[in-house]
Amino acid sequence: MSYFILLSTRIALIGISGAGKSTIGNTLLGRKKFETSPAAESVTLKCDTAEAVLESGRKIKVADTPGVYDTENVHMVDEVIKFLEFLSPGPHAFLIVLTPNRISKRDVNILDEVQTLFRDDPLFFRFAILVFVRKSDIIGDYGCSEDIHEYIKDHTNRDILNLYEKCGERAIAVENRQPWEGRNVEAIEIMKEIDKLDGVYFHELFDRAIQNEELRSKVTYLKKKSETKNMCLIS
Repeated sequence: MSYFILLSTRIALIGISGAGKSTIGNTLLGRKKFETSPAAESVTLKCDTAEAVLESGRKIKVADTPGVYDTENVHMVDEVIKFLEFLSPGPHAFLIVLTPNRISKRDVNILDEVQTLFRDDPLFFRFAILVFVRKSDIIGDYGCSEDIHEYIKDHTNRDILNLYEKCGERAIAVENRQPWEGRNVEAIEIMKEIDKLDGVYFHELFDRAIQNEELRSKVTYLKKKSETKNMCLIS
């Protein structure tokens, strides 16, 4: 029996709506399970989850959360709980999905909101990987394709460079606009990067995910705290 049949690899997709999270999720699952849209707005206002057993026998679980962090969702608390329950006892990786040439301050703010949820736990970045979609758009100074690490160092802003360093300089570029054959190859490459992390992100929120009432109160408090912080920054 395959070792992977016994365990599931749990993956959280993080990023602004329209960044390509759903497409990355489908690539990892090897089939279309998430609805996708090129528009920079949520396809759904809920935490989308899906799982699959790959040809290797490996089981993976993927949570795509467009409505949890970057939309005005009145059911946000319920969706965060769903996210935590699905990935309990904790994800093996947080994939931070970015689109080259479309990176904004909002991409960084999303990470601040997620960190607020986990109380700014420094271990969060120990399990984070930057995933740049639209690999063909990653062009260097002379019009040629460029290594993702060189691209980050030479052509991104200070916020993204700092994020890259916090993630231990873990980054991968994939082309999400190609036939399934090519996407399957890139799924393997992403999984290799996840396996290098060699661990699971454990946090008390995952442990207490089944205690919905207590967790609901905690998430509501953290949400209000984040909103107060954002209002102070605006003023």
